[in-house]
Amino acid sequence: QLALPDMVKRRSGHIINIASLSGLIPLPGQVVYVGAKYAVVGQRGGQADEMAPHGVNVSVIMPPFTNTELISGTKSGGAIKPVEPEDIA
Repeated sequence: QLALPDMVKRRSGHIINIASLSGLIPLPGQVVYVGAKYAVVGQRGGQADEMAPHGVNVSVIMPPFTNTELISGTKSGGAIKPVEPEDIA
């Protein structure tokens, strides 16, 4: 919210949203998390359309299931092997 007016004024900028691959592929037992990530991915589409005439690009980064404390105690269902944080960075 603070940076966008300056980007529009300069007609140049890039907004980067962080979501998750869960924003495209639902995970059983993760309804709230998946819903939040779907929202970020969907919001990016609308925001990109709105900002394009102003020269501002909008993208979303969607890392996969990552081996962090966030996923401790959860199961990927075996179909998705978690990657290491270093692989994402």
